[in-house]
Amino acid sequence: MANWGNVISSSVGFGGVNKKPDVELVQTLLNAVPFAKGGPNPLLGVDGLCGPKTNGAIKRFQLVNQCTADG
Repeated sequence: MANWGNVISSSVGFGGVNKKPDVELVQTLLNAVPFAKGGPNPLLGVDGLCGPKTNGAIKRFQLVNQCTADG
């Protein structure tokens, strides 16, 4: 069961604030999404760094889920 007490305090992704705890949460959540639904493959390392793999995973999730794909 998800712990909904965890919330993102700032933007994560390309051009975002990218606070370490926020990035770690986004990485964890993306890793929980099946590939067919926009999850990353391979899984992201949960390191709190918003580098090219995390940005790419965010953008892929957005594309697959018909969101604005701004990363």
